[in-house]
Amino acid sequence: MLVCTVLPTYNERENIGPLIEGVLAHASGPHMILVVDDDSPDGTWQVVEALAARYNTPGQTRVALIRRRQETGLTSAIQRGIDEAIHTYGAEIVTWMDCDLSMPPQDVPRLVAAIQPGGAAVAVGSRWIAGGADAAHGL
Repeated sequence: MLVCTVLPTYNERENIGPLIEGVLAHASGPHMILVVDDDSPDGTWQVVEALAARYNTPGQTRVALIRRRQETGLTSAIQRGIDEAIHTYGAEIVTWMDCDLSMPPQDVPRLVAAIQPGGAAVAVGSRWIAGGADAAHGL
């Protein structure tokens, strides 16, 4: 079961490498990273391309890049990533996170485990809610 973590970026050159490496290091099972970059002037996309060359092998994509030159915006970047993860790469579980290192990559496997077959339909992690729960929405 392929898991894809979507990382929407704009000027995250300093953070994107450690984040990608952290997510992949903590992944259990097939897991890929899909970066959706809004043509960052700091060269974020170049860092992603270098990591893709390092992690990808023939027949296995671990790191992929969508470089958007005409579109911008966090929400549309996440949506584009979700669509590509499912329809292009065949991901069955999709996660996404901010790239400012405010979300610990080691938490991704716990979220994925919560929605494995027989589990929840959705898992939400938040640094703003004590214990990571959302009592207001029953999550």
